[in-house]
Amino acid sequence: MIDDVSDIKAMYDRDPDNEDQRLERHQLEYELTWRYLDRYLPPEGSILEIGAATGRYTLELARRGYKVTAVDMSEVLQESCRERIVRAGLEEQVSFVLADARDLIPVEGEDFDAVLLMGPLYHLVIEADRKTALGEAYHHLKEGGVIFSAFISRLG
Repeated sequence: MIDDVSDIKAMYDRDPDNEDQRLERHQLEYELTWRYLDRYLPPEGSILEIGAATGRYTLELARRGYKVTAVDMSEVLQESCRERIVRAGLEEQVSFVLADARDLIPVEGEDFDAVLLMGPLYHLVIEADRKTALGEAYHHLKEGGVIFSAFISRLG
């Protein structure tokens, strides 16, 4: 069974600014995530960021020299991410893919040094969907690469 997440997409499409400001409101989440990224990311390489949203992580990763493939299912969030990257002059560092975390056919044939799969796991409530998303992430990981994932229950 694959869950219909069109309600989640619609929520992000309605208010991209809310998502953009979320990591400002939840600064601890952002700082803790960077603590682990700093520790475990390879010093250079390519990153598949699944659920890139408005690009808070995308921008910093690109600034640090990583080649980032920013994936999101929301065209509105992706456009916000693209605008952020263009304003920073980092278009050469980032490519954009519109896709669901459970179906990454648009990046088929590409392997990455690291995969970030954080936000999508918040919304996938069916275990099979979470496993599918994790499988898709693993499928695009180079040997010896690392996956960063995060999960929070809806009660969180």
